[in-house]
Amino acid sequence: DALPISLRAFCQYRLGARPLTATSRGFSERARGVATHRAAELLFSGLPARAELEQLHASVASAVERALEEAFGGARAALRALFEIERARLTSLLLRLLEADSLRGEFRVVAIEDARDVRLGEWTIRTRIDRADALAEGGLAVIDYKTGRRASPSDWLTERLHDAQVPLYAVSADGAVAAAVIAKLHARDVSYAGFFRDDAFPNRARALPDGRTWEQQLGRWREQIMQLVEEFAAGDTRLLPDELDEARGTYAPLSRVAEQLALNRGGLSRW
Repeated sequence: DALPISLRAFCQYRLGARPLTATSRGFSERARGVATHRAAELLFSGLPARAELEQLHASVASAVERALEEAFGGARAALRALFEIERARLTSLLLRLLEADSLRGEFRVVAIEDARDVRLGEWTIRTRIDRADALAEGGLAVIDYKTGRRASPSDWLTERLHDAQVPLYAVSADGAVAAAVIAKLHARDVSYAGFFRDDAFPNRARALPDGRTWEQQLGRWREQIMQLVEEFAAGDTRLLPDELDEARGTYAPLSRVAEQLALNRGGLSRW
């Protein structure tokens, strides 16, 4: 969803609202995302180092088989053609991920699907980091798998965070975090993007704005996340001018954004 983060959180966790289930043919995007995360979890469960990646190629098939078996369950036999399509897709994704990892600097995976509670002021947030790698140059890289088409670290640099997930991981992980990264796992793009030392990941790292240091960016994320948490706790769901386009989404009937815009333009009269 592309709703402003505080409004989305309020709708989902304070009002208990849920979007209507979108119908789709074949494997849904959500099921595909769950299976992809599960297969990656199984593949890296041994917490390998970069030098051990070549050995993981032999484990891709079993990781894919198990992840899809869990996803399809008893429907596998009836949907065997779809199962084979998803098997080919997911196998390709994992092999391409291993290839991208082989182009990185030295590292070792130190955590997979790491669930933890994060204390922010008087509130506690439950998190789950997809993956954390220890970098040879020092520090951790927190990595979040993204299976959708749109995934950008640019959402971490807005005045109000449009995507707080990875920034929250970066400011709350055990140990010093040196990189905040998304791993794009899509048929058209398997790559890394985010903030890291130039030799830590393939592709170019994003530059921090205005000569800001990494420590300053972490501090800024802490402040922004606390602001969002406090707004959520207070029930503050205001739509800001730069978020109006994003508010036209799943929960637009609750935000009544179209009505409010019409009122502001004079195209609608109040009762």
